[in-house]
Amino acid sequence: MKVSVIVPTYSPGEGLDRVVGSLDAQTMDQADFEVVLVDDGSPDNTFARLQELASERPNYVVRQIDNSGWPSRPRNVGLDLARGEDVVFMDHDDYLYPDGLRAAHAYAVAQRADVLSAKETRTSDWFAYEGVFGADVPADRPKTPAHYGPWTTHKLFRRAFLVEHGIRFREGVRVLFEDVLVGISAYTHAERVAVLSSVPFYQWVHVPGHNHSGTYGTDGAEYVRSIEAMFDHAEAEAGGTDFAEWVARYQYRVRVLGQLLGPALLRREDEDRDEVVALVQRLIADRVPPAFDVGLAPVAAARAALARGGTADDVVALARADQGVRPKPVTTEVRWDDDGVLHVDVRVRWEDGDAGALRLRRDGDRLLRTFPDGPPAHLPESLLDVTDAVGAATAHLTITSRKGKVGWPVASTAQSSVVPLDEDHVTVETQVSGTVRFDGPELGRPLEPGIWDIACRAAVMGYGGHVHVVHEGKPRVLGRGATVTTAYSTASGRLSVDVGGDAVSVLSFTTCDREAAATTRRGRGVQLEVPFDGAVVTGEAELSATAVLRPRDGSETRRTPSTVRVDGDGILLRALLDPPRGHHELRVRTPGRRKAVTVPVQIVVGRLRRTAVRALR
Repeated sequence: MKVSVIVPTYSPGEGLDRVVGSLDAQTMDQADFEVVLVDDGSPDNTFARLQELASERPNYVVRQIDNSGWPSRPRNVGLDLARGEDVVFMDHDDYLYPDGLRAAHAYAVAQRADVLSAKETRTSDWFAYEGVFGADVPADRPKTPAHYGPWTTHKLFRRAFLVEHGIRFREGVRVLFEDVLVGISAYTHAERVAVLSSVPFYQWVHVPGHNHSGTYGTDGAEYVRSIEAMFDHAEAEAGGTDFAEWVARYQYRVRVLGQLLGPALLRREDEDRDEVVALVQRLIADRVPPAFDVGLAPVAAARAALARGGTADDVVALARADQGVRPKPVTTEVRWDDDGVLHVDVRVRWEDGDAGALRLRRDGDRLLRTFPDGPPAHLPESLLDVTDAVGAATAHLTITSRKGKVGWPVASTAQSSVVPLDEDHVTVETQVSGTVRFDGPELGRPLEPGIWDIACRAAVMGYGGHVHVVHEGKPRVLGRGATVTTAYSTASGRLSVDVGGDAVSVLSFTTCDREAAATTRRGRGVQLEVPFDGAVVTGEAELSATAVLRPRDGSETRRTPSTVRVDGDGILLRALLDPPRGHHELRVRTPGRRKAVTVPVQIVVGRLRRTAVRALR
């Protein structure tokens, strides 16, 4: 048995169908993996559903246990039942990509990996975990915490490795970050950690109201205790090592300064805010040495300083100042070159909510943070200077499939500068140039047909954002043989790319020049030609389609083969028709697609089969 997929369940609803459907679709032979489903005492018919699934699938093993209140115990029971060389822990409403198990197991075996971090995506994010899944990493390279992440257990673990080191999930009711605790143990003991980025493996599906992690942080005291538990576990497993310190620094920077003291603090009631700030101040005083503040970006450094020496009012005022600061990337040029490479130039400016551009004040050759209501009372003046951080601003592009949420980095270069706003103030601007090769050399693999969204990940001073690229302008169409790929602006003004499109897709992006539509007699039939404009075309393509003539009198619809020609002269629909007398509406379809394009012309056939084309208004 190659792989055991362990799935704890508790009233999963429709999410279970997604899990099973993705497992049924695996390219790995069903006989080579087993699915171990352990129900945590669901009060509904979940266990009966599991039994029915197992009766139809010989590689399924199902058990039910008394309710434990958290996925930890059913995972441990599943691990005891597992027989696979490798195990993967899957949530009861997530999704495995079709080639996930085969590719991950093959790579793990080839690398002799104790732990394999395989490409994970999230439905709630573009190109999640980009810092991990930018490239494949073999296990013979020195391991780093970045190679292990993300700190979920949606990975491939060598089962004998987990058993040998007694690595199990901490049991109990609401054991927050139980997966991180397992990760700390696994990373500490693993000798070989590999990363598979070139093949998508696991999708974390965000279902509002149904994910345990969505409740994290609602109880501030519980959340702080859970952070302390991660500190303690890292010390117990790896005390005195660089890794134990890395865990503490990471949790401090991300969960304490980033989540508890960031703008999310403003979503709490006033009394709850004060309690959370007090809890954090005690945590920092007891567990976080001042050395952890060295090297923090200005935004985090300011939060740290106020947590150590300020008041709750100071912390809240800083959270308000940080709220709404985000990048706004806007295209300045989008074009195809003759080699079929898409070039995207973007200008990134930073916005400060309703206040407009992020404002920095010049003080000689230094740049200082500004605050609409003045800086918090106890914020050290030295932390207002952000000159070096502004010079270190970064930005690059990413591309993510809309359907599968699989993301890839886009080869990008960036140059940042300051732009005057008035005599005393400037803002930060970054010019980004990216090139997208759809055959895959820079992306890990060729992009599959479908819609892909281009986004920009930018950072400055400790602010960060991964947001859509704003785009206006004509579609840019690349013709290649029997397909087209189109860069276009969506209805909401975002830059997207339709990869491997057909006649229907390219016509839907353009505008019918109905006044120029014409017919020419060809024997008993007529040759219809309808030009479409509004796009910039590079290359050539000849696309097959079907012209559908629908008589206004309700008589039989007629279908005839047609073509859409895409070249430097524009886009032209051609169809040889033989319609009967009467008025006919025209639509264009592509075989295998339900979507059709209505062409705003009417074919009119009169006496003696005289045919005319009328523009519809």
